[in-house]
Amino acid sequence: MFVFFSGCLCIGSDTISAGQSLFSNQTIISKDGKFELGFFAPGNSSNFYVGIWYRNIPVQTAVWVANRNNPIPQSSRSNSRLELLNGNLYVYANSVTIWVVGTSNATEAVILDTGNFVMRNASGIIWQSFDYPTDTWLPGGSVGFRWFSDIDVKLVSWKNPNDPAMGDFSLGMEPNGGSELFINRNGSERLWRSGVWQGGGFASLSGGSNFYNFTYVTRDDTVYLTYNVYNEGMISRIVIDFLGQLRLLVWSEASQSWIIYQTQPSNACQQYALCGPNAICDINNSPPCSCLVGFVPRATQEWDLFDFSGGVGAGGCLLFNGDLVDLERMSNNSAVADLYVRMDPIALPAKGKRSFVLPLALAMPITAGVLACFCLCYLQRKLKSKESQGAHQNLLLLDLNSNEAAYNKRNSVRNGHREEKNKQYELPIFSFSSIVAATNDFSISNKLGEGGFGPVYKGELLNKQFVAVKRLSRRSGQGLEEFRNEIELIAKLQHRNLVGILGCCTEKDEKILVYEYMPNKSLDFFLFDATKKELLDWTRRVHIVEGIAQGLLYLHHYSRLRIVHRDLKASNILLDAEMNPKISDFGMARIFGGNNSQANTNRIVGTYGYMSPEYAMEGLFSVKSDIFSFGVLMLEIISGKKNTGFYGSDCLSLLGHAWNLWEHDRVLELIDPTLDISSSTPSRYIQIGLLCVQDNPADRPLISDVAAMLNNEQTALASPHHPAYTVGRTLTKANPREREVELCSINNMTVSLMEAR
Repeated sequence: MFVFFSGCLCIGSDTISAGQSLFSNQTIISKDGKFELGFFAPGNSSNFYVGIWYRNIPVQTAVWVANRNNPIPQSSRSNSRLELLNGNLYVYANSVTIWVVGTSNATEAVILDTGNFVMRNASGIIWQSFDYPTDTWLPGGSVGFRWFSDIDVKLVSWKNPNDPAMGDFSLGMEPNGGSELFINRNGSERLWRSGVWQGGGFASLSGGSNFYNFTYVTRDDTVYLTYNVYNEGMISRIVIDFLGQLRLLVWSEASQSWIIYQTQPSNACQQYALCGPNAICDINNSPPCSCLVGFVPRATQEWDLFDFSGGVGAGGCLLFNGDLVDLERMSNNSAVADLYVRMDPIALPAKGKRSFVLPLALAMPITAGVLACFCLCYLQRKLKSKESQGAHQNLLLLDLNSNEAAYNKRNSVRNGHREEKNKQYELPIFSFSSIVAATNDFSISNKLGEGGFGPVYKGELLNKQFVAVKRLSRRSGQGLEEFRNEIELIAKLQHRNLVGILGCCTEKDEKILVYEYMPNKSLDFFLFDATKKELLDWTRRVHIVEGIAQGLLYLHHYSRLRIVHRDLKASNILLDAEMNPKISDFGMARIFGGNNSQANTNRIVGTYGYMSPEYAMEGLFSVKSDIFSFGVLMLEIISGKKNTGFYGSDCLSLLGHAWNLWEHDRVLELIDPTLDISSSTPSRYIQIGLLCVQDNPADRPLISDVAAMLNNEQTALASPHHPAYTVGRTLTKANPREREVELCSINNMTVSLMEAR
């Protein structure tokens, strides 16, 4: 919801003339009455901006923001104005310049019927907002390059629904003049592309030709794409949202809401180079990536872990000039072509020479075509490991399959009479002596805490860096498989809301993990302590909830390895020096590939109160299992009480108590009494938490939906259904703490591997 200040202008309904000002309680309106320009505050923000929005749509939607990176504070809003002075356009707040367009010769500023805000004089338009869009592409606008004026026209997402500052994602074209659209993260990390211009559309933006049309324009100093809608009465826009999704939206008068007509990337195979070079992506397969005939993975271990970024290379006598990227197997014959690849006969599945034909979506121009393919010779491949970097590094080579660490003085690692190939891990491996030195021989004074896995110690490396050392005890329920799983997973995951792993040690039959040090320990250290919880005010708790959601969003959606954590709980949320949350402990995590949405196991491990009912009872887990745990965490953070440690007069769990309050419209009673809150946000957060802990997994939202709910108060919330575990277990009050459990089938030795292959 946006806050606006309406008023009446006497200077012309769509124009600011030279020397005139537009004050914070005034707006100008395009001649057709479709667009309005003025001052507004997005969502629940207290900051104000100059922007353009649709005038007659009840769901207030900003399409352009002038001062997106330099907001006007609430205290200055009454003294703010937009002024055309000396040919330049200024935004002032308390006489301080907030934003300026310096043209020096404009005589008026006008909002057009297209939503384009222009500055012009007798010679024509000299500046336009269409050249400097924010996150929205309106019909008639463009994306591309104007080299003469050094303008790169691209969309840049909002930071979040309440903050129009420049976010992480952008939509634009390449500076080399290529006719493709790209979604990039942080400017350079490519996430998606439209495919090459095909004389009327794009491979990855197929459909919709009855509603809109794209036009590709190229001149000596200009290359750009523009689009228009055939029905001029239809209200539509293209947006790059704060989650990196490209959305084509159409306004529905019938439902009085925006309808998502198309979203990109629309599936996993639409992600840029998901399978790496020379591989095919098929969304109907699991995993979705496979090699072209005659090719083999360049990095077998990473490929087995569903990390396909390395792609595949020729398995025999093949030589290509360049790589094929973004090959997709299509389920129908639309937008495809036949690609003929000359292969070495021995690589083909049948005898004799034959052409290899494969219907492929050619989603990019092959900049360097297949120039030559000829047989050189077959080379006997030998695995070579890296030479030791010297004893001073105190690093060891590790073979996790044998659980033994030793210096590798040969070019292979052997376990008994078997040679293990390609089992080297990129994670640094510490010697046991360096761990002993860092932790002062595992001194009690260095001990940070202890769980079912064993103790955690604070350590200091020679470079004065503090680390956290988790030493798995021999009695720990976390065995070799979980230890290996955590190393393989967390070493490949990088996100500001995931704890970073620095190395490990397996010398002397030890299983030790070295993490980045979190000075504020874990969330439960503050949340469930009567005194320390007061340090978690509402703003900080919101920050923690949103951070956990962003970490889960990365695991479930943006990571190359689609991860289900399976043990999300307050003690596994670590807090850094700024109280930023970081998800930790990936020993129980599982990898999903392709379209897999659910798996099952006979070995159920987790923590009472956080496990979803389908996992605890049937061994079924999915991303919705993590959503359940996240919902429990949300309600604990809001209430300051443990789910398993809270028992009312009816022996209800925290979930049951929250549900009773919800049904009786007393939900605000759930809020931690130490909090001083005046906004309505807590009740919304409680509703989101209840949506996450619904008994039926199908009713629970995805984490992308949860992130949108948390960050955008305009997102409508469904009414939650009955949650799971509403009746608590009657425990003695002397020991109400959470208990870690391991539920096994009758065969107590049944295990499931931690990675899917």
